[in-house]
Amino acid sequence: MKLSHEVLESYDAVHVISDLHLGGEKGFQIFNAGSRLAGFIQSLLIAPEKDKTALVINGDFVDFLAEENAESFNPLTAIPMLQRITEDAAFYPVWQALREFVAKSNRRLIIVLGNHDLELALPWVQNWLIDFLTNNNKSLSYRIRFVTHAGGYLCLVGNEKVLCVHGNESDRWNRTDYKGLSEITGKLIQGQEYKGWNPNMGSQLVIDVMNEIKKDFPFIDLFKPEKEGAIAALLALKPELRNRIPSTLKIVATHFSKGFLGEENEFLGADLNALANPGNLMVDQNSLFEEIEGAFADGLKPHSLVKAEEAEVNLGAGTALIKSLFNIDGSRNFRSEMKKLKDIRIFDIDFKDDLFKKMDRQVARDVSFLITGHTHLCRALRRERREGYYFNTGTWGRLFRVMPEMLDKNLDKLEALFRKGNLDDFDAPEWVWDQKTVVSVMKQENEIVGILQKIDSSSKQLVELQRFTKRGV
Repeated sequence: MKLSHEVLESYDAVHVISDLHLGGEKGFQIFNAGSRLAGFIQSLLIAPEKDKTALVINGDFVDFLAEENAESFNPLTAIPMLQRITEDAAFYPVWQALREFVAKSNRRLIIVLGNHDLELALPWVQNWLIDFLTNNNKSLSYRIRFVTHAGGYLCLVGNEKVLCVHGNESDRWNRTDYKGLSEITGKLIQGQEYKGWNPNMGSQLVIDVMNEIKKDFPFIDLFKPEKEGAIAALLALKPELRNRIPSTLKIVATHFSKGFLGEENEFLGADLNALANPGNLMVDQNSLFEEIEGAFADGLKPHSLVKAEEAEVNLGAGTALIKSLFNIDGSRNFRSEMKKLKDIRIFDIDFKDDLFKKMDRQVARDVSFLITGHTHLCRALRRERREGYYFNTGTWGRLFRVMPEMLDKNLDKLEALFRKGNLDDFDAPEWVWDQKTVVSVMKQENEIVGILQKIDSSSKQLVELQRFTKRGV
């Protein structure tokens, strides 16, 4: 039995963006497109007032993990963190545009939970943000929806189903423990003491490992691909980063010993279980390396501990860090590592990555437009196992790639750029993959169209990258 059309909200147009990552102090912010995003949001006000229009922010709207003194989950400090983010000059134009959007009739703002903004699931945080976005006008609060479950946001455009889901639920390293989230919320509401959160591996890596590395190498959040690009460059330029293995191993061992969401883990051996005890990590470096090598003597890699069909998932720098740190190979050379990027296809919008394959297999046939985020790489594909179309909205944060034509002539400059580590230096056009993208599903005469578009950096106009059409309304 499936949900009938009658119970779903229906729109004339649904516009989807994701992975804004509003957060972090100046110098460590991956979002730098405030005026461009504000302009796009304001353009949605031009449509006829009678047309019902939804703007979906499909996960990682804000980034609590990027804030100073952040923990993997911040239920008691989320509101002051969010208030700081709303007051930051870099993000202010976006907040103002969202206020204008919410104030217009027949407009709906849908906020889907991601894995960097879990705190938006908390009722008191939602209430604060609603008051902020509506200028304390309670009569407008119904125009803002929060989607805080794993299923995503399902709605209609015409008679066609549109599903917006962040995508981290198909990434074992970054899944959200919704049951645990609900239990903590309930306990805090009842006045019980907050005793901490059991984060997924991805979030704990960000807090315990990645944030420290970002102090010297802030581009780590920007560079795609993660394993062949960012992590390979880091380990070539600074081999001593292998000293991160103790803290990384602790995270890996802890999570695999008790399961990501508390499930039994049949893949884990006793040797690695022993390493999950923090006391066992208080050993000298040589001893620890011996334990590591013993635990992985038969070629076992951290990512091979997940089920076979999940082993290729590589949706974040944290995952890539694990895979690369356990490859104890000191023969890396920056130039040779970068030249390997010539044949990388992950930036192609029709590249069938792991998230596409999983979501295509998982989501029902009658969803005509399936839209994700999470990977920061935009996609537009026909579904394979089902009818309909798949989109990934990419990111509104900076995204750094080495263009193929730069690999032969500018590697000296690139190496100097990496060693300097200044985030703003990566904004030069030859380095930044400037794809600020939006997916729009709209009625157009007797058709429903799904369009992947980018916002041009100079003209601020929408440029169509791919269009798919469903006949009939």
